[in-house]
Amino acid sequence: MTFPQETYAQWRDRLAANRKARIEAEVDPVERERLEVVDAACGAVDQAVGLMMAVEAA
Repeated sequence: MTFPQETYAQWRDRLAANRKARIEAEVDPVERERLEVVDAACGAVDQAVGLMMAVEAA
């Protein structure tokens, strides 16, 4: 059985949704804050990758 290949955008969006769901489910405020920081860092990396892909395509 083979699975269809995900595009980078699909993979990024799936991981972001998983992070958001984990943040929403977390009850410990310290852990929740840590997860929010991780989510923000991942968003910054996503932006940097997007810029690199745009430069490469140009």
